[in-house]
Amino acid sequence: MSKEKKKKLTPLMIQYFAIREKYPDAILFFQVGDFYEMFFDDAKKASAFLGIALTKRGNINGEPIPLCGVPLHALDHYLTKLVKGGFKVAICDQLEEPKPGKVVDRGVTQVLTPGTLTDSKLLDAKSASYLFSFFPTKDKWGLLFGELLTAQLFATVLPTDSTKMLESELSRFFPDEILLPHDKLGKSFQSLFKKMGYFTSLEHLDVYDQECTKQINGWMAHQFKNETVSAIKDHESLLYAIYNFYKYVEKNQCGALEHFKSLHFYDPEDFLILDASTQKNLELIHNNQGGGRKNTLFYLLDKACTSMGSRMVKKWVTRPLVKKEAIEQRLDVVSKLVDDITLNQKIKELLVQIGDIERIVGRMALRRAAISDYLALARALEIIPELKALLIAHDDIMLLRVIASYLVDFTNVHKLLLASLNDDSSKDWIIKNGFDQRLDHLRTLVFDGNKKIVDLEKKEQRETKINSLKIRYNKVHGYYIEVTKPNLHLVPDTYMRQQTLVNRERFTTIELRNLQQEMVQASAQIDQVEKEIFEHVKDQVYQYIAPLRKVAHALAHLDALLSFSNVAYDFGYIRPAFNENSNIIIEQGRHPVVEFCQNINFIPNDTTLHDQQSLLIITGPNMGGKSTYLRQVALISIMPNADHLYRQNSAMLHCSIEFLPASVLVIIWPAAKVPSWWKWKRLH
Repeated sequence: MSKEKKKKLTPLMIQYFAIREKYPDAILFFQVGDFYEMFFDDAKKASAFLGIALTKRGNINGEPIPLCGVPLHALDHYLTKLVKGGFKVAICDQLEEPKPGKVVDRGVTQVLTPGTLTDSKLLDAKSASYLFSFFPTKDKWGLLFGELLTAQLFATVLPTDSTKMLESELSRFFPDEILLPHDKLGKSFQSLFKKMGYFTSLEHLDVYDQECTKQINGWMAHQFKNETVSAIKDHESLLYAIYNFYKYVEKNQCGALEHFKSLHFYDPEDFLILDASTQKNLELIHNNQGGGRKNTLFYLLDKACTSMGSRMVKKWVTRPLVKKEAIEQRLDVVSKLVDDITLNQKIKELLVQIGDIERIVGRMALRRAAISDYLALARALEIIPELKALLIAHDDIMLLRVIASYLVDFTNVHKLLLASLNDDSSKDWIIKNGFDQRLDHLRTLVFDGNKKIVDLEKKEQRETKINSLKIRYNKVHGYYIEVTKPNLHLVPDTYMRQQTLVNRERFTTIELRNLQQEMVQASAQIDQVEKEIFEHVKDQVYQYIAPLRKVAHALAHLDALLSFSNVAYDFGYIRPAFNENSNIIIEQGRHPVVEFCQNINFIPNDTTLHDQQSLLIITGPNMGGKSTYLRQVALISIMPNADHLYRQNSAMLHCSIEFLPASVLVIIWPAAKVPSWWKWKRLH
């Protein structure tokens, strides 16, 4: 903005524009007293989308300044609407108390974008939230998917012009936000992604900025293993995707960067290849009627006790993988939980009490957790030893033994949280009485102050012999001693006159002043002291973030497997058997989703596909069930799958009688062959 224009602006508007320039693509919520105000185009967009009044304040160049605002106490309500509506929002708060003659210091304290959210009110509990950094170059496309709350990074590289493979990866991860380079190529992909319904952001990347590249390379060297960094640098497109990711997260959610400790490289062929069209037609996650979960495979398979378990189920459904050993390990757990109903129910009862600690720990890592999160963690840590003992009793199942090994001892953290945090909802406190001596003393002064005032009043009545003497309070004079005129002759010399009224006079004493000063100081200090103690507790819990993440991840796996066992038990599914041939043999198969959602007795049917008969031509009238049969075989083949990044080129599924959604562990086709049901799809 030119100096001439700045001269015409008020100090508030000068401050506004200085902050606004740093966040050009976000709606700026600018705190002015008890309101967050939006100006100019921000006001027009927000008022139209939120349905709030658009007004004006002041003028610039003879034109009125558009204005709208929302109260501070209603911020969450409006933020939820805007962010879910695909807007970026920057929250600019007042950083100091207002003083006459001075513009209040303000600064952006939080930036909310769809891919960097941490608040549970803004996130879908049953869906992971990924920020996708996509960087296309002439030779390769770099793909990086990051989930801030779990600190997981997934990376791969695709050849150029691999649009179908790119769509497939987008369908697997379904990112909340796509980050692109702010150049000609990035903008061309932006239009493509927008047509596909994704939220996009452009980030400027100067690869010749030596200071910036040095900083990012230093971060990678500190966070990742040497071989990981070397592998990244072998792919220019992936390196730049990470650069863009780093810069964007640093700007919008800086605290998340230190928690990305590893990078998982994967090849799209590590998963069962399900292109975007296949995922859509099979309605794995979203139905084709309104895009919801109902009447999908995920809707059927999700009987998880926790939201983190549901998210794991969804990941496995969209990323079915292909290692026979991993499949069998998952099937062992599911079979055990199907057969041992007592064990199944005990695990279920405990997991329900643990809740979604994956996101709770994620918020703690990002310093965004509230006291309710810490109390929830305390309850979860109380349950974990009992759950571990339960799993150890069945350590003949390898995967249960592995999960139990991650449930380490958190006694110190649990004791700290129990001793420090107030769990009595009737008291508006954070820290319990008895945890900190200084805080207890301040509380005594504040909350027992009235009793001390009453005791002092009785003492003064006894010593002065004035039974009608009263100690009262008002906002102007604070506490004072009130004596009626007939008793003024009994007032001692130590009393200091404060105010004379018609029928009485008001006094104070050194003792009363000191007591009042103590109470005022305690009242002013108590919130700050309590906040400092809570920060200390947070710091101590923060030291355990890494093992707590591992616990949460292990419990999410256990919950997902428990979910599949419950589905298998409820619908009478059995364990699939794998063979070393290129055969799919299904006896008495049933369409899982139709049977579940329509609540009907589905008529079972068989399918036999092998080298001699790998193609079936299905004929019949419209509405005769051809596509239902085709999708039935596909879904049965997808249901046993896993979330391990391994590959295997032999082994086929053999299902007899019915099937088991077992370990979301996968049907494996030979890598050189196209699955038979794909051939049907093309012919059909």
